[in-house]
Amino acid sequence: MNSHPGPTIRSSDLVTDFLEDILHGHFSSITLIVCGTREKFTQQLLTSIQLQSQYLETGDTEGEDPVSVADTSSLCHTVFSNTIDILDKSQRVILSFCPSLEHLRAYLGAPSIWPSSRFNSGRNASHEGQPLLGIINLIALHFHTSEYSAQGISRTLALAVEVAAKKDMDLVLCECQDLNAPDQDIACSGSLLNAVVPLLNSTVKGRHSEGIPATKTIQIKEIAKKWFYFDLTETEGSGLPL
Repeated sequence: MNSHPGPTIRSSDLVTDFLEDILHGHFSSITLIVCGTREKFTQQLLTSIQLQSQYLETGDTEGEDPVSVADTSSLCHTVFSNTIDILDKSQRVILSFCPSLEHLRAYLGAPSIWPSSRFNSGRNASHEGQPLLGIINLIALHFHTSEYSAQGISRTLALAVEVAAKKDMDLVLCECQDLNAPDQDIACSGSLLNAVVPLLNSTVKGRHSEGIPATKTIQIKEIAKKWFYFDLTETEGSGLPL
């Protein structure tokens, strides 16, 4: 994972790519908040693993020989089970689920009640870095609410930055693609940062501002860059702030 001098946002990753990066990073502990339900997250994880396994099956990975369907299915199940085990049982990972915007803000607003990492003592040389606060799909969580706006998104981003600073944690957000979502659902497409939103909260949940007279809009990326660097190496080849 690229290192930046401040909070970072990643976009367009499969959830498996993001998990691999943070789990192999040199963080002393990882507090991972998933904006959604456990059921939706596990399905998203499984679908991402299945997609990656298809490349093995077709031999579409740097000229490697194809893997049989049976072997691919077995590998997929093994990788999925191992990933869930790591997240649930790792001594340095705290996994939490926030299925609603209200839930997320309440959780971020009360860090004193967060579960403690079981990795507080006896650190080894491979985990001597900063603790990490990772949040998956924070911006997407606003999409079907009346706070899908600069006002609403700014409030949540500022809260995440504040709690990370108070707890002296690195902060990384990732807006991951949801391969199970409809193609037209921009909130799950990995391109949400390029969407535009109204400046103020609306009385209509999750509606775009197009067609509303005199509504001023702003790109989500412009909102976020007040606090965040952008790691877009996967899609744009640049990890520099915009």
